[in-house]
Amino acid sequence: MSNRRVNDLTAHRVTTEHLTVNGVSIAVAGTEALVGNQAVTGTITVGEDATGYDVQFFGDTTGKYWKWDQANNLMAVTGGSAFSGNISVGVDDEGVDFLCYGATSGKYFMWDASADAILAECTVNLNEGAVVDATAASGIKHLFKDSAGKTLLATGTAVPADAGTLYAKGCLFIDTDVGTGTSGLYVNVGTAASCVFKLVTNA
Repeated sequence: MSNRRVNDLTAHRVTTEHLTVNGVSIAVAGTEALVGNQAVTGTITVGEDATGYDVQFFGDTTGKYWKWDQANNLMAVTGGSAFSGNISVGVDDEGVDFLCYGATSGKYFMWDASADAILAECTVNLNEGAVVDATAASGIKHLFKDSAGKTLLATGTAVPADAGTLYAKGCLFIDTDVGTGTSGLYVNVGTAASCVFKLVTNA
């Protein structure tokens, strides 16, 4: 039969090219495989409140898919995601953590909702060419760098040795060695190729 309209149907198997069902609810038990294009003009609901089910869409590449994992209450995506609209995470006064990992172990960028703060265990490039780095080397923490990678602001307990090549001309160094009474503000009066830090003021 090429087209059949059914108002009340109970059947174990229907073989047809087109099946239209009006005015009834259809309950399908077990696994069903639909072959060919399917058009749905209404709302699709999978499961019910507190009783969910996994939903998975496969891509055209092995191992790529989008999945709602009901057991863990999360969406798993193995593949790229493209968004053309706004993205909101949480709602006002009810925030959630947002974490982005880098390709290097221990490097990440995080919005910590409980602390209302951004945590960056990485380098952050700013629009004007300055860089928030916060990396430590030889007991010195490099806080800001210029577009050439030279440090603009650093802090630590030991003033950088002369002739160093890590610091921009005019770089400020905050000595925090309060325990020895040598804390103070220093400035690089040398060059980026050979630094010379001079004390500006004591703390």
